[in-house]
Amino acid sequence: MGKNLLLYASPETDKNIYYISRFKAPDPYTFIQKDDTTYLLASSLEYERAKKTARVDQVLPYFKYSKKLKEKNGKEPKLAKVISTVLEDLQIQEVLVPHNFPYGLALELSNNGIALKISEDAIFPQRLIKSEEEKNNIQDASDETERALVKAVAFLQNCSIKDQQILNPQGEVVTCEMVRNIIDSHLYFHGYLAKDTIVATGKQNVDPHNKGKGPIAPHQSLIIDIFPQSQDNYYCADMTRTLVKGDIPPELQKLYDTVLKAQQKALTMVKEQMQVKDIHLFIKQLFKENSYPTGILNGSMQGFFHGTGHGLGLDIHEAPRVSENEFNLQIGNVITIEPGLYYYKTGGVRIEDTVYVTKNGCHNFNRFPKVLQVDKIDLSGY
Repeated sequence: MGKNLLLYASPETDKNIYYISRFKAPDPYTFIQKDDTTYLLASSLEYERAKKTARVDQVLPYFKYSKKLKEKNGKEPKLAKVISTVLEDLQIQEVLVPHNFPYGLALELSNNGIALKISEDAIFPQRLIKSEEEKNNIQDASDETERALVKAVAFLQNCSIKDQQILNPQGEVVTCEMVRNIIDSHLYFHGYLAKDTIVATGKQNVDPHNKGKGPIAPHQSLIIDIFPQSQDNYYCADMTRTLVKGDIPPELQKLYDTVLKAQQKALTMVKEQMQVKDIHLFIKQLFKENSYPTGILNGSMQGFFHGTGHGLGLDIHEAPRVSENEFNLQIGNVITIEPGLYYYKTGGVRIEDTVYVTKNGCHNFNRFPKVLQVDKIDLSGY
């Protein structure tokens, strides 16, 4: 790597520091790199665990530096003074920091004689290329996501429709919250945290990030978008399926078939050196050719008005974006392919898989059926 880096963050909120150190802690800590040697500055609370689990060359005891400074100056030193002292001991006078480095800490370090340079690019561009370990972590998360969706679909298959309402076997009206709870509780029990899982019905799902609430409408589209994160290693999954409990209106079936065709074709386009904008523009053109316009219709944005996908790993949204940007896919990229069409007259449809880019194609982490009608989904493979 050959550069001097400084990070101060909590892995709960900034995955860069976890990526480079593989050390989990609820509180912020300091990571330092000098040329090719890496250091973690750990508190007394974390020191012993860090020595055992952190993937760094050396764990430094924050408390020892703090104690020496207190004995010298007669008062408890500030964080910036401790970090400055460590950097001086390592003969580091200038460091590269990420864009989100704490501003107050940066000012204090500067006042202590440390020169800080803000990285113009991603601090760890190598995060774009997933290792075999990372690939396996994403596969595990994807598998558990599918098992959670299986539970939700099995529940819906056991429900009935009466008087334009979906009822569970106990006669209760089935709601978005009810289905979301099935998904989220399964994931939590198996070590994953699902935040803002989308279970959106009818007109709600024309707003792609509407979580959904209230009774699920029969004979209308139901978008279920699940994107949990492992509580063990932070790796994510992301998958969307569109379903209907009941009869499918012809216009909704046509909308679904068009989105499915776009997604299936887009998946075949994913491979090394494919430019992401070519995938995105293909989908836009396919929708246009099938008479599905995008723009302000009756005062609201409708059609296909989001990107085709995004990178995924330690964060649910990472580089690269799959949209109208000039990025050539590389072996080891993990991206989503998630075209969608949204019209208030018909409802919303989105289908999403997460894939790993290979030389001549991709590995799809997802295998859950792409079948619109709930009662026709075959769950026997699970």
